[in-house]
Amino acid sequence: MLVNIKLIATIIIVHFSVQGQNLALHKQTYTSSNESNSFSASNAVDGNVSTRWSSQFVEPSWIYIDLGNDVEINKVILRWEDAYAKKYEIQISSNTTTWTTVFSENNSNGFTDEINFGPITTRYIRMNGIERATEYGFSLYEFEVYGTDQALSSSDASLSGIFVNNQRLSSFESTNLDYNYSLFPSVTSPPQISATLNNPFATMSIVQSDSLNNAATISVVSADGSVSNVYTVNFYKPNFSNLVWFDEFNDDGNFYTSGINSPEISKWHHQIHPPNGHSWFNGEHQHYTNRIENSSVSNGTLRIKSKKETYTYNGSTKQYTSARINSKFSFLYGRVDIRAKLPNSAGTWPAFWTLGDNINEYGNYFGDTFGDVGWPACGEIDIMEQNGWDKSQLIGHLHWGDTQNGNYENFGTITQVINASSSYNIYSLEWTKDYIAILINNIPFLETHNTVGMPYDNPHYLLLNIAMGGNLGGSITESFTEDFMEVDYVRIYQEGDQTVNSKSLNENKKIILFPNPAKKSFTIQSEIFINKILIFDYTGQLLMSVPVNRNKKTIDLDLSKGVYYVKIFSETSVFYRHLLVY
Repeated sequence: MLVNIKLIATIIIVHFSVQGQNLALHKQTYTSSNESNSFSASNAVDGNVSTRWSSQFVEPSWIYIDLGNDVEINKVILRWEDAYAKKYEIQISSNTTTWTTVFSENNSNGFTDEINFGPITTRYIRMNGIERATEYGFSLYEFEVYGTDQALSSSDASLSGIFVNNQRLSSFESTNLDYNYSLFPSVTSPPQISATLNNPFATMSIVQSDSLNNAATISVVSADGSVSNVYTVNFYKPNFSNLVWFDEFNDDGNFYTSGINSPEISKWHHQIHPPNGHSWFNGEHQHYTNRIENSSVSNGTLRIKSKKETYTYNGSTKQYTSARINSKFSFLYGRVDIRAKLPNSAGTWPAFWTLGDNINEYGNYFGDTFGDVGWPACGEIDIMEQNGWDKSQLIGHLHWGDTQNGNYENFGTITQVINASSSYNIYSLEWTKDYIAILINNIPFLETHNTVGMPYDNPHYLLLNIAMGGNLGGSITESFTEDFMEVDYVRIYQEGDQTVNSKSLNENKKIILFPNPAKKSFTIQSEIFINKILIFDYTGQLLMSVPVNRNKKTIDLDLSKGVYYVKIFSETSVFYRHLLVY
């Protein structure tokens, strides 16, 4: 018998069987890594000793369980596979950020470790593997947690989890009895519901939904018959009927007039500063510009054009130019429709996509204001990427950083659209708290659940661009001179009863710097009162602080050639613009 005195209690490891309620059964689990999808975290809490969780072959590695709410526990059982932990810790937490070690094992021999201790109240409990006993990962058949008699109440009529087609309801809380669950666009019949009890001696009956218009119900009666609860799951297909943001690119005499226009300044931001100062990611060969030669609006469409030309920006010379524009609008959940015709030249890599507006990327529209995380933690949704060497091949893809363990994750699929370059097609994203779907001409070709661990619960903004070459663009032919994509419209909808959750940094008020490019001076003109402006170089060094205190002011410059960032302060907001000095 091994006895360890720790922070909270005296803990004893023995080897024998146990009876009682396993509070970890079917609870939500998180890991630092999985060896593969076959050895996922849920295997450690499924009550089946023929399945197991296994980490990648690294140390430390961890697995933790969300017990659903604060529970008084007094026992942990670890049922190890042959690849066990020689050294590990049992830790508890109330928030998954700060962990308290309640037991440390320095020389385990595997098999089954039973850890008994005085009552501890916690919601999260973790096995933190420090040293592996083998060359493989840390591998558990079962991670069991047991409570005191107090934790097993005969009057408990609550659930510990609800599952939709075996997928845990990410918004589940045992005290919440009513749920609305949005269904994939392709779904034509209601899914199956299952559930787990907090007290296994309570009784449960499930009435499945018989149509998309009817709810599924789960009735629970406590073990002593004194308490009953009915959980309801309502299924629905979202109705994205509320148009919250758009650009039709039509000659309306306001945003656009006859002739050739730049994309409307109140709606679009040109992202021209390479993230590392000289080049873009993915081996791309272009510079992005804010010139009308690369992005223009005329005859009812937006054209983003890639050109073969020698172009120098920030001391870096490239042989191709193009445009990359950000929407000055971000949104949480909804539907995006983009009607467009794509380029046909080999080597072009067009994309319609989104990023979380919390990305801290320098030079994008939202990054300087809201950015506090990097990529992929912000989440990325690729609505459409066209293959550079097979122009009928289109890709939908998600990239994200797991919010629980920080690991990079991705999911994507490929479809064929033969007329992608010769005809207009509608590229769409549907995004709810429950799912993400990508559609072409209203036919879904990617659908996935929006689960715990994904960062798709924060506002995103749109990006439209054509890259040249790179990972998906491939080889650029010697004969290439220029090509473009045409966008008929961009529309963002949300559900009719949804409160618009969005940001538009300029509040639809025009702020114009002209001339831009400038030489010795420029004028700032705005529909709102401007207090002051700050001018920074591309490294972020403050060069000028200028009081304005009006709607329009001309400012003299004594700056060398280059691109500068102008930070504009009004009474209630902060705005950003690029200024090119030649």
